Amino acid sequence: MARRYRILIRLTAFLSLVRWTHIAFIAYVQIVIGLSLHIHGSWTSTLLDPVFLAMLFSTASIVAGGSLINSFYDLERDLTTRPLRTLFEQPVAKKYGAYVATWCYGMGLLIAAVFLPWHVAGGMWGFGSLLWFYSHKQLSQTDFGALIATLLAFIPMALLLWMYMPLAKPGIASVWPLAALLFLVEWRRQYERMQQVNHSENSYLQRQWTYKIGLALGVIGLALLA
Repeated sequence: MARRYRILIRLTAFLSLVRWTHIAFIAYVQIVIGLSLHIHGSWTSTLLDPVFLAMLFSTASIVAGGSLINSFYDLERDLTTRPLRTLFEQPVAKKYGAYVATWCYGMGLLIAAVFLPWHVAGGMWGFGSLLWFYSHKQLSQTDFGALIATLLAFIPMALLLWMYMPLAKPGIASVWPLAALLFLVEWRRQYERMQQVNHSENSYLQRQWTYKIGLALGVIGLALLA
């Protein structure tokens, strides 16, 4: 019983470290984009397409690896901004963080190399390198941290559209104003997240959820306009 409890605690801490909500949101955006492009006609054929699934799993694995590295380097700073959550995550991050991050990166890059078209696979390797550099060099603490994080959040979507060119061209032309607005909303969310120490906890969390709901609804708007 005690062993099962420890495993559950470690699994919960691991999910928190990889920021599973962020990974789930990126997957949600990619799925909505894929369905809006009508890649294979029916939505079941699109969702079960091996190349599309490879894009989802490759992105999720790379983002998980980057989040683990970022969490490992941010432990000291996070002790002041969110002490209880950090103390819960710290044992798992220090013991398993680097090891699991390496496996996540390796799995994501391997999936991209084997299953994705060569130009998209190259883009995913570039994305993984940029994400590693962002996490390893702690660029989130620089003046341009929020902008870089926003660009990294949009790269998987851009690569998905690139993979299905020229099918995606008409959709991109019709939705770019809304996409630009969502980019600004995400930049503001990232900026406030990185400046969390300057905000009261309640107002900060309320705004973050407002941004996330707005982004989720905006993605649906992109699909309807495409």
